[in-house]
Amino acid sequence: IVDQIWIIEVKPLADIYAIGQVMLYRDLTKSDDKFKGKKTYAVVCDKVSDDMRPIYQQQFIKTIEV
Repeated sequence: IVDQIWIIEVKPLADIYAIGQVMLYRDLTKSDDKFKGKKTYAVVCDKVSDDMRPIYQQQFIKTIEV
């Protein structure tokens, strides 16, 4: 059993499409018994779309720019 799991989407740009993918993953993992520990959702990207930054924060989705 895992205490914590990170669910990560990798995209060049953290935009509406990337957040949609992560929100889908969040919904899919809610009812899955394999994911009972703490879940952290994130997008790893080159850049975060400026207009999406507050939405990522509101949804508690981390953005990691590399």
